Amino acid sequence: MALVGHNRSIWDEKSPSNEFRGVINLRRLIEIQKKVLPDLMELLGKRYRILQIIRSMEPIGRRTLAQLLDMTERVVRSDTEFLKDQGLLFYSTAGMTLTEEGVQLLDKMDEVMREVFGLQELEQQLAKILHIRKVIIVPGDSFFSPWIKQDLGRATVEQIKSLAEENWVISVTGGTTIAKVAEAMNQALS
Repeated sequence: MALVGHNRSIWDEKSPSNEFRGVINLRRLIEIQKKVLPDLMELLGKRYRILQIIRSMEPIGRRTLAQLLDMTERVVRSDTEFLKDQGLLFYSTAGMTLTEEGVQLLDKMDEVMREVFGLQELEQQLAKILHIRKVIIVPGDSFFSPWIKQDLGRATVEQIKSLAEENWVISVTGGTTIAKVAEAMNQALS
């Protein structure tokens, strides 16, 4: 048992890791926010989707972004101005792109939003049902949102990079999703 000042910790060397405790605390925080500040979670989700689409489609104009999000241009302008003021977006005549800070923040947000949307739990349940080691769910519907295939490609490349060993040969079939995997692999290697 660890004692720190007057605060007592219930964690000892046999207890879950700090990472596990962080997940528990994140889940608690999300549960509280959903109850007390549901509008905050909605706003977080909306801005996350905006950043995701910009990353996948950059450079992208406001009108196209508004159409993809099924929002008015005025609403999209307000949110993108906020994100620009935070240093997460860059505007140019070609359209909006993420800044390096925007890319880094979005990478950090991915894990949090997976928890908010309940994807990690769903992945674990599905892996158990299918009797496989790991399932990765990419949120969205690629039929209605073609940019989702780019996110699928990026998620696939991340897994390949984490699993592949030197001199591996990977064989793939055709299709638009595999084409996005190839594009994401080229981007990751450049």
